[in-house]
Amino acid sequence: MPRRPLKPKQIAEWQISRIGKVARPIGTVQASDADAAIRRAIEKYDIAAEQQDRIMARPTVERPS
Repeated sequence: MPRRPLKPKQIAEWQISRIGKVARPIGTVQASDADAAIRRAIEKYDIAAEQQDRIMARPTVERPS
């Protein structure tokens, strides 16, 4: 069954990974969109400035508003 696109301001859980030869999972955060998830992960996991451009976020679980 296809996933429905996230609505604006809908909170979802995002899987945060570091991109390299292989994507390495860092953890999860809750945010309304991918950009917000990356910003939250940078703070939560104390990601160094030189690594911040190698971070990606993808939704894992939709949560009803």
